[in-house]
Amino acid sequence: MKAVIIVILLLISTPLYGQPDKTLFQPNNRGLLDWTYNDFVKNNITGFEAYSMDTANSIITSRKSLRQKLEVDTIQHTLTGYRGNYSTWVWSPLLSISTVKGYYFRNWYNSNGDIVLEVKCSLPLQYLNENKQPNKEANFLRIDSIRYFYTDTLLLKKLEKFYFRTLIAYKKIIDTAYLDDIFTTEDLYTYNEKKLQSVHYKNNDSVLSHKWNLTIDTFYSPNNKWNFYRRSYIYEKKKYDHNFKIAESAKYTDSGKIDKIEKFSYDSSNRLSGKIAESSFLGKRAWDSILYKYDDTTLAELYTFSSYSPGKYRENWQKYNGTGLLLNSFTRSIEGWEANIAYSYEYDTYGRISSKTYNGANNDINKCFYQYNDKGYLKSYTHTLNDRTIQYFEYNYYY
Repeated sequence: MKAVIIVILLLISTPLYGQPDKTLFQPNNRGLLDWTYNDFVKNNITGFEAYSMDTANSIITSRKSLRQKLEVDTIQHTLTGYRGNYSTWVWSPLLSISTVKGYYFRNWYNSNGDIVLEVKCSLPLQYLNENKQPNKEANFLRIDSIRYFYTDTLLLKKLEKFYFRTLIAYKKIIDTAYLDDIFTTEDLYTYNEKKLQSVHYKNNDSVLSHKWNLTIDTFYSPNNKWNFYRRSYIYEKKKYDHNFKIAESAKYTDSGKIDKIEKFSYDSSNRLSGKIAESSFLGKRAWDSILYKYDDTTLAELYTFSSYSPGKYRENWQKYNGTGLLLNSFTRSIEGWEANIAYSYEYDTYGRISSKTYNGANNDINKCFYQYNDKGYLKSYTHTLNDRTIQYFEYNYYY
């Protein structure tokens, strides 16, 4: 296993030479910006940092913590970064609650800006004991990598994914416990004569090892176990209409059963007007439908209906202005789902979001405010709960 880790770390330090555009201004729910390599190149920015500021009694203090750092190298065609305060759940027979302090990553791109390799390595997990206090006697490491291959016409041809996880934990009744997982996945894509993706294949190889050395036979009997299996199957098939718009997408399980079907419809202007999906959710059938309404050439309204169990469903309405900016959104839930939630958005004269308001649990009022620097990039993000500041972020850019 040490050899595997060394190989991956060497990849991170070895210079090698796509992703869809997202808004540059609105951070995600963790206050981080989802910039891509091409976003940096297009805006002539070499990097940025995001800091969270401590808030005490709704007062923003001078103490700050680095939450995100991204740097681009247009000569080596790389994007290197750090993301902090990233949470996850990890199963183990010892402790089930854990949080990742953060992770480092590096992505390599070709001269066209298409990603060719990404590597991510997590910082040690912080396990919590029975009193929800940090357990410093547990160590966890996770490494992920994805390599991308393209056709001569730059169509995505193959993905090779590598996932490695190792756990070393100690507890009073246990001498040592080790858990190693290795997953490799190969995704293959084929295209029709119009260069539209038609079939997506998956080839999965997995190795799982356990080594439990117990002083008290509580969880498992002492054993050493290695499991290996391979699965190869068709993951998705796509069909297109006479206008070469996608008409149907069918996804399958590794046993060949249909897991999800999506059907698409279009209006007389060949714009997407509806989508119906049927899938499996916790062993039951689930349905989703989306209707699109347009005002001249821009999207005006969007209605979504979702049902994951008989008698339980959720509806969502979204309304847009004449330039396609989302003005408000309302979600109504029936039979035990989350409370009804209403969002409203405001924008400045440049079309950048300036504020977002929504109700949370117990009808709490959440407000988010966005400020920009003189170059037009996000400068700060403030989140208040019932007029009390609970989050504040600052963003610094390098040109």
